[in-house]
Formats: sequence, structure tokens, C-alpha cells
Amino acid sequence: MKISKSKLKQLIKEELELVLHESRGRPDPLIEKLISLSTDWMPAWDESSIKRSPAAAFVEAMQAVKRHWFTTIREQWMGCSNDANTGECRTLLKLATLWKKFPSKLLGLADKYDNRGKHPKHGHAIKMAKTLNTWVPPDKKQSFLQLAIWKNNLMASGDEED
Repeated sequence: MKISKSKLKQLIKEELELVLHESRGRPDPLIEKLISLSTDWMPAWDESSIKRSPAAAFVEAMQAVKRHWFTTIREQWMGCSNDANTGECRTLLKLATLWKKFPSKLLGLADKYDNRGKHPKHGHAIKMAKTLNTWVPPDKKQSFLQLAIWKNNLMASGDEED
């Protein structure tokens, strides 16, 4: 198997980054975030399974949150099937539109995170942790109302979508 000089340089750089990362004892921000969310959002996942497969845990957490946002909140809490013109229901519709653009980005982040097995680039872990911070309420109660993505997109009943 032949390897180019640039590929070899990249592999050496990534390995050095990994060694430096581990030697600093810097915790993986994605794994820490997933562990903090596992009780409410991924009850079947324990700390060791999250550490073994963080990208899969990330995808599962995001799928659980999607169901929560667009099924539980939309139908059970906001009653959007009865009246879709409320400000809250219009906000959920706007967020659903944002979410539709999201799966390819989500899978891309997960692929980049897992492309080196158990040793992801720290930047990808940070991006994935930020994604969780954006979309995932700390619990399944009404804490979603405190998320910036909800507050920043909240529409009054008569507002037009952008």
C-alpha cells in the first residue's frame, strides 16, 4: 500500500493532536454532554456505551429530540392539530423547516467524528456538543421554552414566516 506524503503528514498531525489532547487530560465535550443527557433522552445508553460509540449516541439523542419537538410538544402540549395558527405552532413549523436541512449536516458531523474510530478530532466533538446545546432541552419538561432556538424563532399568531 502506497501512501502520499501529504496523507502521511496528515496522519502524523492527527496522531500528534490526539496524543496532545489525551496528555492534557481534556475531556471530550461531546461525550460529557451525551452523558449528561442520557437519563432523559437516551435511557438505554450508559456511560460506557456512550464512550464506545459516541456518534451513534449523538444520532440517537437527536432522533429522540426530534420526536419530542415535533410530536410531543407539537401535538400533546401545543395542540397544533387543533389550531395550527397559534404563535407556538407557527414557531414549531418554522423549526421543523430548519430541521429538514439538518439531517445531512447531522450525519456529516457523526461521520467526521467516527472517521478515526475512538479518536475524533476535538473540533468535531465541539460542533456536535454545540448542536446538542442548541436543540436539546436539559429534560423533557417545559425547559425547551428556555432554549435560544425557541426564543429566537418564536412567532406571534399573526406573524408571517421569513
